[in-house]
Amino acid sequence: ASLHGSPTPAEPLLKLDEDGASECTVTQVEHGVWLLTGQRIQKAASMTNWDYYEAQERFQRIMLALGVSKQLKEAGAKNGDLIMVGDVDFKYYEETAMAVRARLAGFTDQAPGDDDDGDVDDKLQAEIDEELRQMLDMEGEV
Repeated sequence: ASLHGSPTPAEPLLKLDEDGASECTVTQVEHGVWLLTGQRIQKAASMTNWDYYEAQERFQRIMLALGVSKQLKEAGAKNGDLIMVGDVDFKYYEETAMAVRARLAGFTDQAPGDDDDGDVDDKLQAEIDEELRQMLDMEGEV
């Protein structure tokens, strides 16, 4: 079989090479609330259909590619913080859905009895874990 015409991408192409388009600014609005601004990240957020898990994953990949995830972490964003970009807001989690499932199932790199890194206290971590469990139960994905 021969290919007729150009292949169509599974995801719409996003032009990322425009001058200044790759710049993203992470601003802490208040404790636990962050604002993302920048042409690329705002365009990607506006093009994302937030009703679909696959689209949310795509947006996470864009955040990684643009360095936004790293910027959020370096700025001090914590699991459960509110992230706002354009007309969209969502909760920030460093872990992937697969990592969450593994951790909630008891699979960790931490030896029994070892303390964690101390970034999140036990009560807050328990609240975050419960919220993630509920999300997994409702949607099948985080």
